[in-house]
Amino acid sequence: MIYSKANLLVVDMTKADKGIPALDNVHFCADGTTIGANGSCVMAVSPVKEDVRSKVPIQSSVGCSDTISSETVREVLRGMTRDTMFGGLLEHCDESSGKFKLTDGKRERTVAGKVWSREYVDYQRIFERMFGGVSSNRVVCNLRRLVDVLSCIDRMFPDSSKNSRVFLEFALENNIIIRAENTMRSQRVVAVLKSYSGLEAEWIDEDDWEKTLTGKNKTEKRKICKKKVVKN
Repeated sequence: MIYSKANLLVVDMTKADKGIPALDNVHFCADGTTIGANGSCVMAVSPVKEDVRSKVPIQSSVGCSDTISSETVREVLRGMTRDTMFGGLLEHCDESSGKFKLTDGKRERTVAGKVWSREYVDYQRIFERMFGGVSSNRVVCNLRRLVDVLSCIDRMFPDSSKNSRVFLEFALENNIIIRAENTMRSQRVVAVLKSYSGLEAEWIDEDDWEKTLTGKNKTEKRKICKKKVVKN
C-alpha cells in the first residue's frame, strides 16, 4: 500500500511516551490509514487518494495491517527524497509486511522494519466513543501534548499561504477532537486529545488583572455600590 510523508509523520505523536513499548509504534491499516498514539492522544491520517497513488513511481503492494516501530518509521522519513520537482510524488513509499520501498525517481531502495507483533491500541473504539460524545465549553489539557498535536499536523500539511485551517470540537468528558485537511491532496488527519480530569482539571478563577481587562471589575464595583445604597 502507498503511504505519503504525512502518513508517516504521525510518528511524532509517539515521542511523548516513547518509553511505553505498546505506543512506540505506528499502525499501518490495510486501507492506507495510519495511526499514531501516546498516553493522551490518538491521531489518524487518511489514505492517499487513488488518483495520487496511481502517479507515484513505485508499484503498490496489497494493503495489509502492520504495526511498525517508530524507529523504523523515522528511518524511512530520513531516507525519503524531498520532492519539489514532481509535486511531492517522490515523498511517498510502499509498505508491506514491515518492508518499505522508496525511490528518488531513479533508484528504488528498501528499508526493512521492526514489526510489533502484539495487538495495537483499540483506536476505533476511542474515536467512536469521542465522536459520539456531548460537547462542552471548558477544557483543561496538557499544553505540551496540545503543541505536539498541532506541530505534527503543521508538518504534515505545510501551507505557504499561512492560511491553513484546523477544526476543534469538544467531545465526551471534555476531550478534544482535532481535524485538518490538505486541500491539494484531499488527505485528512483526525486526532482525539485527552483532557485533564480530577484536580488537574480544576478551572482557574479570573484574577483582578483579567477582570480589569474584561471590564468585570467595574461591574462588580457597581453591584457593591448598589447594595450599600439599598442597605442605607
